[in-house]
Amino acid sequence: SKALTYGQAGLDFIIQTLEDNSEPVRWAAYSLLKERAEPRVQQVLQRHLPSISPGEIDCTRLGGLLAVGNWKEADRETAAILLKASGGESAGILKLKHIESLSPKFLGTINHLWFGCSNGQFGLDIQASIWQSLGGHADADYQIWYRFCDRIGWRTNNFWVPYDHLTFSLEAPKGHLPFLPIGGF
Repeated sequence: SKALTYGQAGLDFIIQTLEDNSEPVRWAAYSLLKERAEPRVQQVLQRHLPSISPGEIDCTRLGGLLAVGNWKEADRETAAILLKASGGESAGILKLKHIESLSPKFLGTINHLWFGCSNGQFGLDIQASIWQSLGGHADADYQIWYRFCDRIGWRTNNFWVPYDHLTFSLEAPKGHLPFLPIGGF
C-alpha cells in the first residue's frame, strides 16, 4: 500500500505485480487496485483477472464483479456458477449433494476470488471456519445452523433476513457472503 504514495510510479509498480508468480501477491495487488476508478486501472484489472475454467465453467465474470466490489451481482453469479458446475441448474436449487460433487480445486477458486477481493472478509473458508467453531458438521442439528446464520448475519432476532436486505458491502459480518441458498432457503 505504501507504493501508492509514490504517485504514478507506485501505481505502475502495483500494476506490474499483477503478473507476479505468487498468488497472494497478485491478490494483494487486486485489493489495492479494485477501488480505483481510473479507466486504465479498470482495464488492467479486467485483463488480468484469473480466467479459471474448470470444465466449461468460466469464473472470469465473477472475478471482475468481485474486483470492483459489486458484491450483490457477484453473489448471484456465484450461485449460478455453483448450480451450473454441480448439475443443479435444472432444479434451480443448490443442495448439499451438489456442493459435495464439486472439486476442491473449483471451490478453492471460488473461495480465493471472494477472499482476495474482500480483503479476507468473505469466502467459503471463512464460512467453514465459523461453522466449525460453532460445532458444525455434516449431521449438525438446526440449532447449530441457526447459530451459524445468526453469526454471519443471515438471521437477526430469530428472523431470516430477506435476500434483498442482506448487507452487500464490506461492512457486513465476517463470512456474510457468498450467500448460498442451500435447499432453496
